[in-house]
Amino acid sequence: MTVVSVELDDKQAVELKQVSESMQTPETDLIRKAINNYLRQYRMDQIRSRTQPYVEAAGFLTEDDIYREIS
Repeated sequence: MTVVSVELDDKQAVELKQVSESMQTPETDLIRKAINNYLRQYRMDQIRSRTQPYVEAAGFLTEDDIYREIS
């Protein structure tokens, strides 16, 4: 496992501590989860940007278009 240092401003540190206490979850677990969520969203954005031209060419311009097609 790799250790990474992160600098938080005072407001972030206080809020992280409050959430950690209210959830009874270690701060490191919350930070790890936040990073995982960010990385997942980043990967999805990359996929979306690569497939967007093909999706639009197929006539899907909005998520509603996709939902209509699969309903």
